[in-house]
Amino acid sequence: ARKITTGNQLYFGDDETLVAEVIDNTTSRGRTLRFLYDGSYREFRLKLNELGETPLPKYIKRDVEPEDESRYQTIFAKNEGAVAAPTAGLHFSIHILKRLEIKGVNFA
Repeated sequence: ARKITTGNQLYFGDDETLVAEVIDNTTSRGRTLRFLYDGSYREFRLKLNELGETPLPKYIKRDVEPEDESRYQTIFAKNEGAVAAPTAGLHFSIHILKRLEIKGVNFA
């Protein structure tokens, strides 16, 4: 992402109907994007789901499958579209967190 700087535009999809403008560099070397889409919010969300795919952990050497959307989601996701290639978070469930809380473990 080093070559992608503020002001650059990124084009998504074969028809380039989804465009994002880089509006800021984050402290974690990421980028903040403003999406430019000529359509309703519902159509925009559908386009994101059409173009995107669930990130898999690096040790998984296969193509993404439809089940991966729920299989590789952790209990920590609070917002629609929150995705990340999960690591240790996959090992936590609400049940395990409750047991840890009962034992006096604090969470931040």
